[in-house]
Amino acid sequence: MMTNTMTVIDFFRNHGEFVSKFTYGENGFVYPSRNPSDKRRGVYMKMSRHGIEKIGKAEQNKGLQARTSQYGRFRKRIREETSDPSDRLWESADVLHKETMDLYFYPCPSEQVSVEGLTIENDFIRPLEKFLSKQAREEGHPMRLAGKGD
Repeated sequence: MMTNTMTVIDFFRNHGEFVSKFTYGENGFVYPSRNPSDKRRGVYMKMSRHGIEKIGKAEQNKGLQARTSQYGRFRKRIREETSDPSDRLWESADVLHKETMDLYFYPCPSEQVSVEGLTIENDFIRPLEKFLSKQAREEGHPMRLAGKGD
């Protein structure tokens, strides 16, 4: 649990960085001020005027680029029930459609560590995302876009 003086929003505002305002409408996501080639890995927060809507991880090779570009192109398939689960959550959160929201990002660079002579990648993206998601729920944020789990 975070200290009583630091909320999840405080964590991202004080230690992360603001990436872009964004909207989700008929054409999917629009991030007017994001860097489309930002492939850094880490944890992100999507926040509406209602509070935190999602804490997520950008851990694959394309990092933040994948989290700010892949959704929305599935909109045609939403109606066919074969789309990505995150797109279905966005579709069901009608209150957020066309609302301007904020995207924050906390970078988590990985490092190479040696374990019994094996060199492996070590990062803390998944544990941090799980911790912050759980904390956001405990703080009473809507978390409409996060699904059922942490």
